[in-house]
Amino acid sequence: MKLTLSILIACPALVVAAAAWPQAKPAPAPAKSPFEGKWNAQSVQCTPAGSTTRFAPMTIRGNKFTARWTRDGRTLSCDLNIATDGSFANKSCDVPSSGKFNGDNMDLTIQSNERICKITFTREKA
Repeated sequence: MKLTLSILIACPALVVAAAAWPQAKPAPAPAKSPFEGKWNAQSVQCTPAGSTTRFAPMTIRGNKFTARWTRDGRTLSCDLNIATDGSFANKSCDVPSSGKFNGDNMDLTIQSNERICKITFTREKA
């Protein structure tokens, strides 16, 4: 009888304690990067001129992206990490690349042994 009475008293106390205990909240979603969105090449200027260089649109999520382009029928790419100031560079890509974001604009420079190209991208409006 004492055991039954102890259990009957303890169970409601546990229910009240569990209800009062703060529940674990899901982790907040990571903050959205100011560089996220779809970016399209607006102008490509290469020196020396004469090559056919085309850039694919890029979708940036977080602080990483891959620039992809074709030059004279050959596909090239570069994986890039964006610093907090909007700059990026990777000298160990197919073609060393660097640049910087400025609001809804991005300037990208690629430099190979054959030529230097300066590309301007703009972010699509949502």
